[in-house]
Amino acid sequence: MGETIDSIWPCKCWFCRLFTRRVLGYFIKRDLQGLECTGMVGRGDGVVASNELDVAKELKALKEGLEELKRSLAEVKAVIADLTGPFSLYKPPTETPQQRALSPQSQPAPESREVSTGEERHSGVVKESGIATEKPGEKGGQVVREVEGGFERVLGELGRVVREERRRMASYSMKRLIGLIKTVYGIRQMYPRESVESIITVLEKLGVISDNELELLKASMDLVEGNIRQNVSTEETALLMYMLLKNLGVRDEELEEEATKAVLQALMVKRLGARKESASGSGESGKGDSDKWASQQQ
Repeated sequence: MGETIDSIWPCKCWFCRLFTRRVLGYFIKRDLQGLECTGMVGRGDGVVASNELDVAKELKALKEGLEELKRSLAEVKAVIADLTGPFSLYKPPTETPQQRALSPQSQPAPESREVSTGEERHSGVVKESGIATEKPGEKGGQVVREVEGGFERVLGELGRVVREERRRMASYSMKRLIGLIKTVYGIRQMYPRESVESIITVLEKLGVISDNELELLKASMDLVEGNIRQNVSTEETALLMYMLLKNLGVRDEELEEEATKAVLQALMVKRLGARKESASGSGESGKGDSDKWASQQQ
C-alpha cells in the first residue's frame, strides 16, 4: 500500500501525511476491496463485515487526521496574528514548548570513562565496561538546535510572506485611494455635494458598499471639498501625500508617479506664466518706442 501511494503522491510533507496520503490510501483500499468483493461473491457475510470494519477504521483515522490538521492550521493562524500585530516587535522572546520539553535533556551528563589496561590499549581490545556510550546531553542539545533552526526558518518564511502581503495591500489601497479622489473630484466639478452624498447614502442602504468603503468615501469627500475651497488640484494632493509618506519612510510607486505629474504641471504653468509676462512686457516697450518716434516727427 505504501509503495503504491509513493508512486502516486511522492510528497511527504506534514500536510500530505495528514490529509492527502490518507485520502489516497482510503480510495486505493476501497478499490482493492471492491475487486476482492467481486471475486468473493457468495462466500458469506464474513468478508463484507471485515471490509466494513476496515472502512470504519480508515474513516476514523481520516477524521483524526483532519482534526490534527485543524489544530495545525489554528497554530499557524495564531503565529501569523502574532507577527502582524502592532506590538509584535516589542514582545520579549519567549521559550517554546519544544525548548521547555527538551531543556532538561540538554544539560551535560557525566562523561563515561573507558576502563582498559595498557596491554588492551596496545592490542586494540576494550572491555565491555569500557565501551563509550553516547551522551544524552549532546543528543538533547542537537535536537534542541534542530528544533530551533526549523522554527526560525518557519518564522522567517512567515515573516517574508506577511511583509509581501502588507506591501501588496498598501500599494493596492494607495492606488485605489488616488483613483477614488480623482473620481470624486471630477464628479464634484459637475454636480453639487448634496447629490453625491445622496448617492452614497443610497448605496449604503442597499448594502452595496461595506463600512470600510463607506468611511473611505466620506473621507475622500471631505478631502475633495477642502481642496475645492482652497483651489488645490488632485495632483497637488498626491504630491502632499507623497511628501508625508516619504518622511515616514513609506514608498509607493503610484504616489511617486502622481507626484512627478504634479511637479511637471507646476513647472509648465510657471513657464507659461513667464512667457506671457515677457510677451506683454515686449509689447508695451514696443508701443512706447513708437509713441516716442511719433512725437519726434511732430
